[in-house]
Amino acid sequence: MSDEEIERKIAVIFATDVVGYSKHMEANELQTLKNLRACREILEGLFKQHGGRTFNTAGDSVLGEFSSAVSAVVCASEFQDLIKERNQSSDNNLKMEFRIGINMGDVVQEKGNLYGEGVNIAARLEALSQPNGICLSKNVHDLVNSRTNFFFNDLGERKVKNTVLHAFDVHSEGDQKVRRRVNQFNRKSFFTLKPTWFISIALIVVILGTYLTLDTNKEVIGSENIVIAVMPFINKADASQDYFVDGVTEDLNIDLSKIEEISVISSNSAFQFKGEKFIDVDAAKTLGAVFLLKGSIRKTENDLRLNVELIDGSNGNIVWAEKFNKKPNKILEIEDEVILGVADHLSIKLQDKETEAIKKQSTANLVSYDLYKKGLAANDRESARRFYKQAIELDPNFGRAYASLSINISTEIISPQGSSLSKIEEKLLRDEALKYAKFAQELSPNEAIGYYSSALAYNLSKEFEEAKQALKKALEVDPDDTLALILDGTIKVNQGSYEEGLAALNSVKKLDPFFTANLLIAEAQGNMALGRYEMALSLAEQHLQRNPESSQAMLNYITAAWNLEMYDDALWQYEEVKLRASNKGISIFEYIKKQAWNLKVKEIIQKTIETIENK
Repeated sequence: MSDEEIERKIAVIFATDVVGYSKHMEANELQTLKNLRACREILEGLFKQHGGRTFNTAGDSVLGEFSSAVSAVVCASEFQDLIKERNQSSDNNLKMEFRIGINMGDVVQEKGNLYGEGVNIAARLEALSQPNGICLSKNVHDLVNSRTNFFFNDLGERKVKNTVLHAFDVHSEGDQKVRRRVNQFNRKSFFTLKPTWFISIALIVVILGTYLTLDTNKEVIGSENIVIAVMPFINKADASQDYFVDGVTEDLNIDLSKIEEISVISSNSAFQFKGEKFIDVDAAKTLGAVFLLKGSIRKTENDLRLNVELIDGSNGNIVWAEKFNKKPNKILEIEDEVILGVADHLSIKLQDKETEAIKKQSTANLVSYDLYKKGLAANDRESARRFYKQAIELDPNFGRAYASLSINISTEIISPQGSSLSKIEEKLLRDEALKYAKFAQELSPNEAIGYYSSALAYNLSKEFEEAKQALKKALEVDPDDTLALILDGTIKVNQGSYEEGLAALNSVKKLDPFFTANLLIAEAQGNMALGRYEMALSLAEQHLQRNPESSQAMLNYITAAWNLEMYDDALWQYEEVKLRASNKGISIFEYIKKQAWNLKVKEIIQKTIETIENK
């Protein structure tokens, strides 16, 4: 499976199926299939009209994709209305009813099909829907509430298949069943709150009152950090400059992280919006950001134009904007001016060490800088490594290039291709990665990436104490470095500090809502070690939705499901893992030994497999 075939993005997912489909089929199989075909033709017509597409069908279910939440909800409403009209004018044997669930979330696209948590949640919302009804996730509701004439019934938090969802029913303007807007209190739930909650609510009211009296362009967060998402800057030149524009975006992200009063959303999550048209308020809400920093760059041989805007995420207003028109060789100066401008506008008084860290350029050699950015944008590991080495040759003091080169080498070891390395080859690569990481630390002591690269290299060498010390320094420099937090949490879980490790992993999700699936492995194992099998199962499911080929996720799933007495589910996945082991010419227990995990978890997994084998 090539990287070109896989794409991660945010999508609005439309899920529907037939109410009582099995009974319909038992009664009249042929007529049911004809009815289903007729209803699907209606749905496909509406999809085309509202900008949706079908990406999967199975039995009576249809999964569709929309780029607009409003379009998806309007389409769903029109479909249900047309189905009602059809039913009213049809004999009983022609009638069909549908449930619909709509969610917006992170999905993985492969050859036109979509997978992931975003799809799964839409399916679970569909299961919550009433016959002839539409059920929305909270994020979809929040997007369409002020943009449509529908009324909504707040269902609150509902547990469906180990997942807690905040759901809403949709009702058309003419529907007399519900006339209540979501912002109205449920009287019963409000007046049965614990007394301590009244104190909390009062405190929130005071805080909100204070907030609303402030100049919203200044000190908006109080004692907490201001959360900013640096959105992918738009390339206004030809596509050959994409790498440069993305590199500038990443630089701004790193430099903003050097300010203690600012927390920066991971670029991994912010870049999910690259190339997408989005509403600022919606993007801010999805990312959990107070402000968005966005802009555009036009770079030619002799000219560089950069436009930047700071957006208030609560209302979409531009609270600060600046235009820069300088020579391309002034890009590093422009980046500094942008960062200082943001800090000044937010009334953040920078410490001397922060100003020094921001102004300290990673390299003064612009050709080296350009090569480094090409390395970041490279499609394969070998090309990236070549660019990093070229950048270092031109500037032997370029710390960030050393760090990226070290990470590049470490990821080769842990990649699927790394399994073919001999022990000598692997050791030589580990030593090389650690060497470059140490250079990065020495040359760029004010950047977290150097310490992170060291931690990664130490971890591969099983020098865990050294890895933890390097991570400690990385998080001192940047407490919000998500890569460091993930590795820190993983190491702690593997060494038995479960609660501490899980806390580190959980903190990542606030700054990286579209976090990598690998986080879920350690999180599942930590919960399993603590006997929280239901949570472990949910996490294993999420991982398999993102990466169906993950052996570790499969083994986590088997163990959690078996201990929850979900024997059929466990056995189904067990057969898949057993087949994989057999194809490699080894037993399933040998297969387990090749996986990396906490010893306690490994014992739990082995014991579970032994129990299954002896059945």
